[in-house]
Amino acid sequence: MDCPDRTTLSQALHELRNPLSVIQMVLDRLSDNTKPLSQDRYDRYLQRAQASTALMEGLMTQLSQLEFLNHSPILLSNDRHSISHLIAYLSQRMTTDPIIAWATPTIPWVNHCDPSTVWCGDPGMMWQVLRPILQNALQYGPGLLQILWQTSDAQTITIDIQDPGEGIDPQDRPHLWQPFYRGRAGKQSDSGFGLGLTIAQAAVLHLGGEISFHPLTPMGSSCRVTLPHPVG
Repeated sequence: MDCPDRTTLSQALHELRNPLSVIQMVLDRLSDNTKPLSQDRYDRYLQRAQASTALMEGLMTQLSQLEFLNHSPILLSNDRHSISHLIAYLSQRMTTDPIIAWATPTIPWVNHCDPSTVWCGDPGMMWQVLRPILQNALQYGPGLLQILWQTSDAQTITIDIQDPGEGIDPQDRPHLWQPFYRGRAGKQSDSGFGLGLTIAQAAVLHLGGEISFHPLTPMGSSCRVTLPHPVG
């Protein structure tokens, strides 16, 4: 998303319209002194307004993140990290994420990299890549993940987030990176805006890497993140 084109702006407005209308309805009802509310109904109206406000805050956070990744100068660290250090760092970040935290102890990390393998880059930006992928898999899949680290050659490292669920509908594959696109699973949920994978793709480009999806046998899918790392 290089610029906020008309379609993207229309989609953003569409996502905001529903929670805004709910908030307005609640405010009108709470301010109507001619129809007093019981405490129970008052609390329920207030909860609806709070939920809608949280939705709007989530959308604005993701839009701001995408804007930052696409249009702001970003200074990345280029320190050397062992794979075990990266796994420890990412595991710690996962424990503080409200969506991922509950599944953190049960997600296996399988490290097939040579013990001497190092990666030069910014682990914070790597987290920006992996976070929306993990969130999507846990929100819309069966919650059974495996994260596989390996080196396919001397110049790249790959991270496969394997989800043995239903996999990705073939009709959704061409649109995975499109802002605000939600596949079949996403449309059945009230959460999410279809921006997670767009953010992941923008972040991985800052690391000089690539991101792709591949089917698993007999079912499921694997999101593969390929990153450069130094020879030797």
